[in-house]
Amino acid sequence: MSGSDHDSPASHKPGRGGHEDEHEEHVNHEAWVIPYADMLTLLMALFLMLWATSTTDQAKFAALAESLRDAFTGGGTGELVQTVTIGSPGVLDGQESGVTNGDNDVTVKKPTADELTSAAFTEPTPPRSLGQEALQREKDKTGAKAAEDKTFNDAQKKIAERAAAEGVAGQIKFRREERGLVVTVVTDNVLFQPGSAVLAPTGENIVRIVTEVLRDVPNGVSVEGHTDTTPIATSQYPSNWELSTGRSTSVLRNMVERVGYDANRISSAGYGQTRPIDTNATAAGRSANRRVEVVVLAEVQ
Repeated sequence: MSGSDHDSPASHKPGRGGHEDEHEEHVNHEAWVIPYADMLTLLMALFLMLWATSTTDQAKFAALAESLRDAFTGGGTGELVQTVTIGSPGVLDGQESGVTNGDNDVTVKKPTADELTSAAFTEPTPPRSLGQEALQREKDKTGAKAAEDKTFNDAQKKIAERAAAEGVAGQIKFRREERGLVVTVVTDNVLFQPGSAVLAPTGENIVRIVTEVLRDVPNGVSVEGHTDTTPIATSQYPSNWELSTGRSTSVLRNMVERVGYDANRISSAGYGQTRPIDTNATAAGRSANRRVEVVVLAEVQ
């Protein structure tokens, strides 16, 4: 058989136009370098400007502020330079703004050079740490406590001076407690007769002295009645509870109704025999326990 009877090997067919297929276009993976370099350049310029402004004097800084004012406001002088209407068309042709509910005009004011300079040189108030705040609160508390102590000392001095002038200094005693200034008046034959809650004339005079001084003290007052352990059982006072409460209430009413003390700053309580300041085993101790105390309450703890 002739060679023409055999199939010829498949020959490579060229691409369209007689050329091989073109290779895929090469992608540049380093295109980010250019904007990154631009960003670094801008950051360097910003830091250089900040460094320069931090080491310049006020005259140079004022010149910089003036230059910035001209750049950002177009040489404005603080006058109203633009009116923007909410709901007006956007900056792009045919684009509506996102707000479409009104025709409210908003005026924009350009800052002056003085305003820019003043803002630039104004020292920001650094935030205080928790420790600094706690220290400041402690300082404030110490100052308030000192002022209150002075108020108590002045009140005690005035009461003592007036009591001495009227011959009843021996009937009034003072002591300081955490709750405030305690003014103690014994009851026997001074404030009250035994078993009674009606103020005696001497008692009214002592209450008047104390009240007139305390009217000028802003702190609240508690009037407290106390008895000894000697039982009492009358139709009016079945126990020492009723007697001590009746005596404290009698002093309170005298302070408010006769001397004019503010009723909103005073209260009364009766403790019976539960809070002695001396022994109940002796007559002198029992006499000391039968008392009324006017407590000027501390407001700073």
